Amino acid sequence: MAKSVLSADSLKEAGNVAFASKKFYDAIESYTRALDKKPSDTMIATLLSNRAAAFLNLNDYPKALEDCNMALEIDPGRDKALFRRAQAYESMGESAKAFSDLKQILHRDPTNRSVVAA
Repeated sequence: MAKSVLSADSLKEAGNVAFASKKFYDAIESYTRALDKKPSDTMIATLLSNRAAAFLNLNDYPKALEDCNMALEIDPGRDKALFRRAQAYESMGESAKAFSDLKQILHRDPTNRSVVAA
């Protein structure tokens, strides 16, 4: 019963804790429950990007790609979602699409260490 009164912020934090503990299924559940709370667009984009990271860790690249695409529809400048989408593309053998996403990030932030390393 107490689960239903948790806020989107509390559920997001629970997801982050689960993610940090490598409990990716629990993280996905928490992020999904937070999305069900109908938070702000900014929070939705964050939750989708976070859930995509969990899906990536479970090698579920199609779901990661879907979440990244939805996050980028809300916030096209969200570099984390773009980077995670590039990771999903690369893992799915779509290197040209991955490179295109990484190039977009570097255009905005030439010092982005994760992208430079990729």
